[in-house]
Amino acid sequence: MNLNMICFNPNVQSIVNLIMYLQYFNQILTVVLEVLDDSDSSVKELALSLIVEMLKNQVPTPFVPF
Repeated sequence: MNLNMICFNPNVQSIVNLIMYLQYFNQILTVVLEVLDDSDSSVKELALSLIVEMLKNQVPTPFVPF
């Protein structure tokens, strides 16, 4: 198996994407939380929607509301 087969394998790429997401999750969340200080309500709404989606898609166990 050559390097191109490994790098462009969809399964490998999915794992790499997951690792990157998990590695930077807290930094991304921090930036999105900072956006909540914006005076534009549509920006705040978008930021809250993004936070909800981030929490829904958490791995390995998704956020389950009480």
